[in-house]
This record gives sequence, C-alpha cells and structure tokens, in this order.
Amino acid sequence: MRYLRRRARRLRVKKEIRTLGIDDSPFKLGTDRHALLVGVIYRGNMWPEGIEIRPVEVDGVDSTSAITDMIIRSKHRGQLRVVFLSGVTFAGLNLANPDQIVKETSIPVVTVTDRKPNLDEILRAVEKTSYADIKKEILINIGKPEEVVVGTSGKRLYIKCFGISLSSAIEVIRTTRRVSAEPEAIRVAKLFASSLPRCSELKNL
Repeated sequence: MRYLRRRARRLRVKKEIRTLGIDDSPFKLGTDRHALLVGVIYRGNMWPEGIEIRPVEVDGVDSTSAITDMIIRSKHRGQLRVVFLSGVTFAGLNLANPDQIVKETSIPVVTVTDRKPNLDEILRAVEKTSYADIKKEILINIGKPEEVVVGTSGKRLYIKCFGISLSSAIEVIRTTRRVSAEPEAIRVAKLFASSLPRCSELKNL
C-alpha cells in the first residue's frame, strides 16, 4: 500500500508557535517488550506546556497510532502547529509513518536528527523484524532527509518534511530552538525520555 503524501504547505510562523517533540525512553532489547514515547509540548522556545506519554511495543508497528493518539487527545491539539519526531525509528525498529500522522491529524510533521540516517543499514535491520514489508515500505516512501544548517555554529540537522514546505520547517526550527540546533520540544523530550526507567522496571516500583 502506497501512502499519498499531502501537499507541502507554507506555514505562518509566529514567535510563540506551539510544537510537539517526540522521543523514546530506554529499553533492553531481548528483555523489554515495551518502551515509552514521550511528547513535550512547547510554546516558542521558552515555555514547556505539557507532556504526553504512550507505551509502544519494542520492534512493533504501533508507534504511528500512539503518536496520533497523543496528538488527538492532547488538550493543546487546537494550538499545535508542527510535530517534531526524533527520526522515525522508536523502541528499536518500531517505525512511525509521518504521512499517516499528517493524514489523521492534519498537523505537519518534521523528522529531526543530528546524525545522518543510514537508510540501507536500517533496511537491512528491518528485514530481521516482524512486519518487515510494512516497515520497508514506510522507509522507502520517506526517502532520504535534507541536510540543513539552522544556527550560527554550523551545526547540521537532517530533516524530512511532511505536510509542510522545507523553508517553513527551517523557519519553525530556527524560531523554536534555543540552546542547541534542535527545537526545544525535541531537546527536552530527549532529556525527559532518557531519564525514565525502563518499562519493565516501572512494573517493580
């Protein structure tokens, strides 16, 4: 099944634009069945306004539905303008489908990483997991990211845009970054997610 990509649109970017950044928590491959997706909602580059958490299966196929649910059920949904994903692989090789997220929420999605993804390497790894054909199709449809420089330090980011033009995505990143090249929503989501215990450890608390 081929996912139709929505037309990229130009976005009016305000200083206090609300964005959602999503990353995943630690897990132990072969031991943990689940990890947590952490979403941090930011207003501009100064004000965190909310946190959303959803469990997802390690190497599963439920990250797209979890992210969609996170957006739809958020009390900030009406104000959200862009969703930032820390790549498309969560909880190992549980691949998010940005096109599907845009289709179901009507909110643009931008994947953001500070390292260039190796698509061939990910495709080889996907072959060893369940639902390999579905995951391969998602990866092929997504394609290679764009390399951009958003700050004065020359730090590079690798981004892919869905439902938003590249120029608008860069403008949103520049507006919402503060202490690093990444948007604050992504940076803080990474910090929060990395501080969480593994799901298997949570059961013992």
